[in-house]
Amino acid sequence: MGKSLPFKIAICLTRVKFFSDKKNTQQRCVFLTEAVFPKKE
Repeated sequence: MGKSLPFKIAICLTRVKFFSDKKNTQQRCVFLTEAVFPKKE
């Protein structure tokens, strides 16, 4: 499951590129990505 999660995020971000008009989908991808890879700054 650890490997499939980043893969799903990659697919999600790829979908956003094809369907950039769906802002809700983009927000979900960003939220999911930050949840898995929290920003360390």
